[in-house]
Amino acid sequence: LAAGMGCCSSSEAVAPEGGGKEQGSEFKKGGDLDLSDGPAKNRGCTDIICLVIFIVHIVFYWICSFQGAADGNPWKLISPRDYSGQYCGIEVQWNEGGTDMTGHEKMIYTMNVTEAVHSIAETFICSSDVRGYVNGATWDAGCAGTSGSNNFNDMANQLRKFTTVEGVTELITGGGGSSILGQVSKFFNQACVTSCGLTSAEATRDYTYSPAPDAKWYAVWQELMNNGGGGGSVYNTFQQFKFKALPENLCNYKEAKYCIPLMGITFTEAANGFCTIQIDNSILTSITDQAGEYYDFLASSSVAQNLKSGMDSAVGDIQSTWDVFALIAVLSFVIGLVFLVLLRFFVKPVVWLAIWLVLILFICGGAIAWVYSSLCQDASVSDAASGYAEQAQAGSMNMTDSCNGLYEVEASNARDALKVGAVVLWVFALAWCILICCLFSRIRLAISVNQVAARFVYNTPHILLLPVIQCFVMICWCAIWMILVSFLLSQVPESEVPKTCFKTYSEAYGTADEPGKCTSSYPSGSVYRDDYSDDCVNDKCCYKCSPPRYILDYRFWFSLFSFFWHNAFFVALGQCIIAGAVGVWFFTSLDNKGRKKTSRTSVCISMKNTFRYHLGSLAVGSFILAVVQTLKWFMYYLSKQAKAQKNKVMEIICKVLAYCLWLFEKCIKFLNKNAYIQVALMGTNFCTSAKNAFWLIARNAVRFGVMGSLGAVVHIIGKFFIMVVTGIVGFFLLQAIHPDLTSPAFLVCLYVVIGYLVGAFFMNVFGLAVDATLQCFIATEEMKIEKAFIPKELQKFISDTAGK
Repeated sequence: LAAGMGCCSSSEAVAPEGGGKEQGSEFKKGGDLDLSDGPAKNRGCTDIICLVIFIVHIVFYWICSFQGAADGNPWKLISPRDYSGQYCGIEVQWNEGGTDMTGHEKMIYTMNVTEAVHSIAETFICSSDVRGYVNGATWDAGCAGTSGSNNFNDMANQLRKFTTVEGVTELITGGGGSSILGQVSKFFNQACVTSCGLTSAEATRDYTYSPAPDAKWYAVWQELMNNGGGGGSVYNTFQQFKFKALPENLCNYKEAKYCIPLMGITFTEAANGFCTIQIDNSILTSITDQAGEYYDFLASSSVAQNLKSGMDSAVGDIQSTWDVFALIAVLSFVIGLVFLVLLRFFVKPVVWLAIWLVLILFICGGAIAWVYSSLCQDASVSDAASGYAEQAQAGSMNMTDSCNGLYEVEASNARDALKVGAVVLWVFALAWCILICCLFSRIRLAISVNQVAARFVYNTPHILLLPVIQCFVMICWCAIWMILVSFLLSQVPESEVPKTCFKTYSEAYGTADEPGKCTSSYPSGSVYRDDYSDDCVNDKCCYKCSPPRYILDYRFWFSLFSFFWHNAFFVALGQCIIAGAVGVWFFTSLDNKGRKKTSRTSVCISMKNTFRYHLGSLAVGSFILAVVQTLKWFMYYLSKQAKAQKNKVMEIICKVLAYCLWLFEKCIKFLNKNAYIQVALMGTNFCTSAKNAFWLIARNAVRFGVMGSLGAVVHIIGKFFIMVVTGIVGFFLLQAIHPDLTSPAFLVCLYVVIGYLVGAFFMNVFGLAVDATLQCFIATEEMKIEKAFIPKELQKFISDTAGK
């Protein structure tokens, strides 16, 4: 066997019977490009070194993935996080000295006391009465420029909003201002707890309010606290700044201020440890019609609860109607086969109907635009059209101003634009007619090729198992890859998080024009306040960075490249096998085309050729595609990096490059598909096959263009037909087998999804069969083969002159 040892090596996989292959040469009898006896039988292994490289890459991928699995923790990607970025339910945190959150898997919202009572505390501490209980110089320095108040009764009433039913009701409903539920990030902290069912009744730990260390009057408050809170009315008011917090065994924070629940706010578990806000009945009974903003929140909360209960009900319905699912899975394939049978007979009228509909739309659209350009007010379109018809019969199309200036379209410029639009549409209609006349024979050929491809799939039903197996393998591969890559993503290095603190939020988080120290890269972390650190207490440097959930390092990009290479290889494998089966079937005699033996033989021969000889060539094509796809996503990644760094120019450049790579990816996919067909038919290596495919497309560019346009229409019709019929059949089966089911809508939607997936399987196989059939037809045409085995739908296009 002759073997192509290198990737795209110059040695060929077939015996040199008719000389080398010239660039752009046509199919010829008696040489390497002879397909008169079907796909090449004298084959050798192609692109062996590339297959070896592919296998070595797989080994390196698994080594990299298993090494990453030793240090990663996928739960970090989905676990809720508290205000400082610590992971709920995780023992080892990202920060040195982080809290062991084992057993505290749920995340609730506790009251941000520092923010909630800041203004009240400032007004209180800067009152003249407080000055008598602290050092005067300290008070003067801390309260300079701040106006306090001695109205302690009003302050006490404001503080009671956080500790009484009536007060919390006012906070929730807005009380003349904004509801705190609309400002969750401002008035609440995220905290890890043991259960979503915790309430204020379980708050037994005492906490006395203390302002943030960077508050100007922080020293005044600390001195008053150290002095016991003063005396008289000052002392009584100071006592109002005491709150109850959840104990450490329920809310594992030494600082009690992060564990203060707001009375009347309860939680229910949503998913993955996240808890959603609910309102206690004691609050609901006090809410009046002023609670419009709250009711909006309550509606969204109810929707979430209804969705959760609805999903539970849907899972139960699926379990109780599994028999219908099994029937639909089988019947959807039957429906697909029925569609292919119908396609052989109806593709011609459907295509021509679509072509004439486009022409009619152009003509009617122009007519309507022209009529509207001179339509009088209160006149009907039919009356105006009748007027034009009468004038046309009289030999004139010049309408007199019978509207006395009162037109349906008042602006004269708009009326002129409608006339211009009408003329443009009529020009398009004329161009459409000319195009159809010029492409008439190509359209007829495209219809016939589609009919032959439908006949192949119908005669070779075994080929339909290929996309099913292919889909199963790819689903398993994607599941394994997602699990392994989650370990890599979760390994955020310590160097990713700045260790320093920042004195302002804007310095840490950034502004609209300047990147922040914590958010200047992608993926970015977040910013939190550490009020108890020495930096904050001593230097007023309170803002720190928490890490992102995941990191995109070189190991991830290698893993993503491997993911794309595997996927492209699986797709290439299916395309090559289908193309080879089409080639064997196409060049089989007419009498044997519909036999079961031919069906099995064509698939088996194609699989043998693909697995025995051409895995290396498939690895080459899939490698090229994987490189382009990886570069495309890397450009998207760079655009995100540029956005994080507030570099708008670079962001746009990277997005444009990503779009260009996306277009290039589409071209590569198209060329690869036709190259795999050449591999299956000719047995050549990938580069030779790609070159031959390119020149084949160039020689028959119009045919391929028409085939692509027609194929898109047929694909849409096929998917829609199989999807809709599957849904309808599923509905009637559900009514017949399970008549007691009250709400079948969700199940019918699932049947429609099944129909769509099966339709995609069928149409992908059918589409590849169309492309392979076209190449086989061109081979017979260029070799001027007799009509003995050519399908009858294509025989009328074969002549002794075999035009292009």
